[in-house]
Amino acid sequence: MTAAALLVAMALAAPPKAAGPACAPPAPTRLDSPSAYASAVVDALGWVRRATDRMPTDGPRTVPQVQAIFTTTRDDFACAGRYVSPYVKSGSESIRESAVALVTTCGHLQDATGAMSAALPSTDEAPMEEAVREKDQAWLAFLKIAGLSSGVLVEFRDEKPTGRLLVTKAERQALKARLEKEFGKSIRGGRKDGQDPLTTVAAFWYELLEDPEFRSMDDR
Repeated sequence: MTAAALLVAMALAAPPKAAGPACAPPAPTRLDSPSAYASAVVDALGWVRRATDRMPTDGPRTVPQVQAIFTTTRDDFACAGRYVSPYVKSGSESIRESAVALVTTCGHLQDATGAMSAALPSTDEAPMEEAVREKDQAWLAFLKIAGLSSGVLVEFRDEKPTGRLLVTKAERQALKARLEKEFGKSIRGGRKDGQDPLTTVAAFWYELLEDPEFRSMDDR
């Protein structure tokens, strides 16, 4: 059985996932703030996690039901992009570049999931195989960009880190709490063996935030 056929078989054999919260990104007021942008990225990571959690594993299901799952998953990816999209207008180059890249990869995930839904009724496996390849490529790109985006929190001078983060102690603690709320306390201490790829990205952010080698903005 091909990878695409296996994916379809798993989807057809799965129970519905419970509906999640509505997509309601707040209107940002500080487009140049590393703390505000980091908070938006954490929200985006949470919506991507919801999308990936919808992958079915057991129980009977019809093709229309699977297409409905793909539609909801596509909407989750779109919502993730909406949390960071306002920051493409940031005056901070690092924030702006990160936001553009994340919005782009969320769009690719959205498009590939839509293509998977469209290919589902076909007896020809080629369209589904192509859609799965596109989704896998977009997924790897998203993970890489989401991890590298943590760099917006680091202060640089002459292209070298100064050993200071661009957030206060309170903002630092608030971001760690947000990450724990989305991904659980297992991310304490940073990356570990056995973590799924998205949790590893969240743990990488957490690792940076709790690194004692980096001072906060309000540390002397």
